[in-house]
Amino acid sequence: MNYIQEELNPELSQLRDEIALAYVDNVDTLESQAHTSIIDAVTCRVSYMDDEGIDKIVLPDKIIKDDLRLYKEYEKMFAKMVLYGCAGNQESLKLSTGVPLYMLINDFINDNDRKFVVTSAHDTTLLAILSNLQDNIMESVDNDEFEWPTYGSFIIFEVWEDQDTKQRYVKVIFDKKYIKIYNKHRLTVNELKDIWKHKLISPQDYYDTYIKPTLDEPELEPEMTQQS
Repeated sequence: MNYIQEELNPELSQLRDEIALAYVDNVDTLESQAHTSIIDAVTCRVSYMDDEGIDKIVLPDKIIKDDLRLYKEYEKMFAKMVLYGCAGNQESLKLSTGVPLYMLINDFINDNDRKFVVTSAHDTTLLAILSNLQDNIMESVDNDEFEWPTYGSFIIFEVWEDQDTKQRYVKVIFDKKYIKIYNKHRLTVNELKDIWKHKLISPQDYYDTYIKPTLDEPELEPEMTQQS
């Protein structure tokens, strides 16, 4: 949240509070996660708007009157916050996306009967996955290449196989458009696996490393004070 507070110009800062005040009585009591929840709610409402139904959607008047321009700027600022966080903390990125990437690589490599796999995720997860497809996510963010995922956004990983060499390639679609993977239109599965090698973690390793130790921690005994 510090990034938003430092970078938001006064107009956007005022809009942030006005959006929040449409849902709560006092913005000063909101935690940073609450602002994210509010922007989620507004994003869903905006996605259902059309020329005829705009008055049926409960939104702050300023968002509607300004034709969503300020809201889109505010939304973009949240995307920057999430992506900067991903780029700045690789261990956290591994925790949030290491298992999905591991499962993706397995599906890319292994022959199985599953020709089409669907997985649901949060919009913040989509942004984290996208950050794993860029050489320099900071540069991409600064160039405004990414915005907050819209309601119903999706990422498709396509696996292509050369019939002669049997080499498998991966292409990525984000919201109906092919996007580059590390500045290339496609990568071999082995190339992608090598790039992600420090980010992958199996479900079992994730459980053993991060979940199980918290379950096995003994309860702390109350401190005993010596009586004189």
